[in-house]
Amino acid sequence: MPILMVGVVEAADSQSRNAELIRDRGNGITESKRGKRAVTTPDVVRWPNRTIPYLLTNASPKARKVLLEAAAEISKNSAIRFVKRTNEADYVYLADTPSDPLAEYPPGFYGERDCHSFIGKEGGPQDLILTPSCQTKGTALHELMHAAGLAHEHQRSDRDQYVNVQPISDPAVSNDVCHTIQPSHSSQYGSAESSLNIGAYDLDSVMQYGAEAGISLRNPTDTMRAEPRNTLSAGDIAGLDALYGGAPINAGPPLTDNNLRVVLSKHELVLAENALGEVQLQVFPNTQLVGLPRIESENPLISVTADSEGNNKFTLKVRAQSGATTQFDSKAKKRLNRVFFHFRTADGKTGVAIFRVIKAAIKQGAQHPEMPFKISCLQILSGASL
Repeated sequence: MPILMVGVVEAADSQSRNAELIRDRGNGITESKRGKRAVTTPDVVRWPNRTIPYLLTNASPKARKVLLEAAAEISKNSAIRFVKRTNEADYVYLADTPSDPLAEYPPGFYGERDCHSFIGKEGGPQDLILTPSCQTKGTALHELMHAAGLAHEHQRSDRDQYVNVQPISDPAVSNDVCHTIQPSHSSQYGSAESSLNIGAYDLDSVMQYGAEAGISLRNPTDTMRAEPRNTLSAGDIAGLDALYGGAPINAGPPLTDNNLRVVLSKHELVLAENALGEVQLQVFPNTQLVGLPRIESENPLISVTADSEGNNKFTLKVRAQSGATTQFDSKAKKRLNRVFFHFRTADGKTGVAIFRVIKAAIKQGAQHPEMPFKISCLQILSGASL
């Protein structure tokens, strides 16, 4: 059985790693009614050449379907192109496995087993999570807008003129609802964030949370577009134009799935220090792989080897050596805990299987040691230490 040795991945960019948790629910839709809007941060990293490479290998058929539908909606209304990743260093990969709330977010963020995306180009592979609870076109659209560089509408610095944000004690949503994006919160959220409001506030935006997150209209004569928001509002389109310019693509070949699928026995491998763990992996459908797959780890202290079992099956043996850390590094603004399994097929398709290594000590507590479990909008907005 051939043994594949591990290398080390070097991220192409070390820009901000502020992952945003998303909740997207509802059961209705109306036409967009307002004009230009958008909110982002002045230092958002745009995708060069208006092109976002994507990889679907890690996701289920349903998650893949709604992401491609959302990508087509964005391309139809903007100059952004989505292309299947070949060898690009920077790309978005889709996954639908739950992510661990303590391992996934830096101090100041509470995750949940739900959907999220980074804002703008992070640099290197960046995940976009669509768990089974939120695999809809509207949620995928929301997440892809984050990946393109747009933040939440209800976190604009002028949001208090248009919406009321109720006190909320659910840590899974507080940080994505309560705070406005401005420098006064930089110490709480890991980077010097400031808002860049583009155009008028837009209650029809796919980036606007609703009543389920404790948000209500300040002006009773205003209306908010109902869920699900499966199309971009006029303001969303204007926001993309402000970031990327250019004429909407409108036409061109439809986005297609290469149908490569990887089944992992574990998406997150929890290891005690120096303990050995295993992940079983198989590439589907039955296809001929060219050459040996390439395995890489972001962390030189997380070592991996792979035994080939035949029929595109592999057993990955992983060890988190003494001193390895999988926690968020607030200074480096990155986490070193992903393992990548790169492969190529005889017909020229490329795929990557990705899983995370989580040290057992991180999983033991029910809450982050630096954060109270119950937080509220009032605590955040009053500048409390979180």
